[in-house]
Amino acid sequence: MSSMKKYQPWSLFEQLHHELDELYGRRAESRSSPFLSQFSTMSKNTDWMPAVDLEERPNGYVLKVEIPGIDPKEVDISAQGGVLTIKGEKKYDRETDENGLKVMERAYGSFFRQFTLPVNANADDISASADIGVLTIEIPKSQTTEPRKIPVS
Repeated sequence: MSSMKKYQPWSLFEQLHHELDELYGRRAESRSSPFLSQFSTMSKNTDWMPAVDLEERPNGYVLKVEIPGIDPKEVDISAQGGVLTIKGEKKYDRETDENGLKVMERAYGSFFRQFTLPVNANADDISASADIGVLTIEIPKSQTTEPRKIPVS
């Protein structure tokens, strides 16, 4: 007797993401979190991608983004149409001496991350602060999460 397996077309994409994350040394376990499914992430082809932690609190969400070596004032954060966008650039700050660079592990260049906000996020009151290479973005939850009934006339 043969066993049937349910076809899941997105599982191949998830496996590819996982393998690419491992290849580039990123932590892939956050993608499998059911909590992150409400914050779907998008990124464009950029030079590097800062690591992000996401936490849900009773009154909102906190997004922590690692931006070492970047002036927080140079990071562009915007919210429009239910999408939070974070972009910036980490400039190469070293001149090569006569011996040349032997090893380069730090990433440089532009980055671009987008997050689809959950329906209960209040995009009008998002705030951001930075401390020691970590950008903290606070996204409050809206007070009205219940659907509004619309009468038909």
